[in-house]
Amino acid sequence: MKKTFALILAVVMCLGVSACVSNQGAGNDPAANGNLSAGSSSQKNDVTVNVMLMPQGEMNEATVAKVTDAVNARLAELGYDFKVTFSFSGGAWGFDRLDTAIQTGAANLDIIPAHSWSGAVTYTIGAMEGQYLRLDNPADNLLEKYGPDLYGNTAPAVKAAATVNGIEGVGIYGYIIEKDSVSQLGFLVNKTALEELGFTLDDFDANDFTSWTPILNAYKEAYPNSYPLNAEAEVLDRTVNHVAFTAVTTGPLGVVFNNADPAGASSGIVSRYETQKYQDYLQVVRGYYEAGFIHPDQGVPGEISSNNISSRRTSGDFLISSFVYAPGAENPISASASEAQGKDIEIVWVPGWSAPIATAESALGSGLAIYAGTKNPAEAVIFLNLLASDTVIGNLLSEGVEGESFEIKDGIAWRLEGRAGWNIWRYGVVGANSGATPLGDVNPDGNEWVDFKTFNNNAVALDTASFLFDVTPVDNQHSATRLVIDKWAVPLGSGAANPADYASFIAELKGANVDEVVAEAERQFAASK
Repeated sequence: MKKTFALILAVVMCLGVSACVSNQGAGNDPAANGNLSAGSSSQKNDVTVNVMLMPQGEMNEATVAKVTDAVNARLAELGYDFKVTFSFSGGAWGFDRLDTAIQTGAANLDIIPAHSWSGAVTYTIGAMEGQYLRLDNPADNLLEKYGPDLYGNTAPAVKAAATVNGIEGVGIYGYIIEKDSVSQLGFLVNKTALEELGFTLDDFDANDFTSWTPILNAYKEAYPNSYPLNAEAEVLDRTVNHVAFTAVTTGPLGVVFNNADPAGASSGIVSRYETQKYQDYLQVVRGYYEAGFIHPDQGVPGEISSNNISSRRTSGDFLISSFVYAPGAENPISASASEAQGKDIEIVWVPGWSAPIATAESALGSGLAIYAGTKNPAEAVIFLNLLASDTVIGNLLSEGVEGESFEIKDGIAWRLEGRAGWNIWRYGVVGANSGATPLGDVNPDGNEWVDFKTFNNNAVALDTASFLFDVTPVDNQHSATRLVIDKWAVPLGSGAANPADYASFIAELKGANVDEVVAEAERQFAASK
């Protein structure tokens, strides 16, 4: 059980029902889908599609060969006349080989990673710079002809984010893999502690940051050496102020949305620390810090703060903790808190944002694209379509060979020790819009895809959902602003620094040319429409 919870925590930290799509249905019939099959007019029985994947750990050459053989055997079983081979984007979580291949114009690439964070070429940059084929180009709609399953089960907000303005016009430039693809910020509440103090969840108003004093006071009086508010400054302020980001979490940019109507018009691109809402927030959080509700270590930037927040969260030593949610995250945290305290602790999730939000960073966090230099576009899209619809191929790419890397019990997949040398990032190849078997290590009830799908289907796509800021034109200025933010945001946002220091923070941001960064982002956003 401990192993299961540890694996779930690892997923949480990284991070309609689509589980168990039949691998024998009409969706996998080459003739029914117009796909290229043995005996078709293409007669390309010597085609090999090079699929580049991103590993998350150690890979074993012999195991890679076994997976390759098994995938090709499955293709032959389904009647396709092409094969695949696998290459890898770099070391664990790396993209150096992908970057080099694109820079040198490698002619043998067909399918490549296309995340919002995939090295030098992200999904939106790849679309704009012509590194990826547009899949729904009206002149040759590859998506319609060869990839009907790629977006048939995708949450609307995720598909909206995937529709970007690229070199061939506004459209779909890859297969976005639906995982915990949207963001919802809010709070983990120690329900057990809250009720022991004589309160209920109705006494906690996630929408009114100023109203928490009575329950925080009660916790502090009962546990004078503990701190009721486990405050990750950069998450807490975005939660309270309803700010979604448009570049990187610690950057100067943000989009402020109306929490009562997140589907309505947002603020557009703003300097997130210069808003009145942020200044008002600083006054409240300072009062909570001075009352002893927030641990002093949480005002120290870097590892000291993050380690303090993480250890207190997993031990259940808090009343309220800021949190970026992933479906089911409260379950392993409840289990770890129960183990740490020697009694049953129930941690519950209370959203601070009224709906999950689709931003380019989150919704486009995982994807695969067809490299523009491919000689095999039809076969490449066909393979993506199978990855999205065929259980056998989905399981092979995500988990490896059954019986060696994983086993299936009662319709749920469970990883075996060591994974036998196939260590691909699961959500880099399969998700809630795929046919892969749900993983019990993520959710022992087999609800991995159910939870993701429910979460994502409730999402709202902001008007900036498909916009991902390319910092390259103002890279020096953006880097300089991040150094200023690294210095000030945690102390101020946790209440450790006096709000009177806010003026110094903004002066240093201005000195780092934050206005130039905002202006460039606004220009790019206008051009992306």
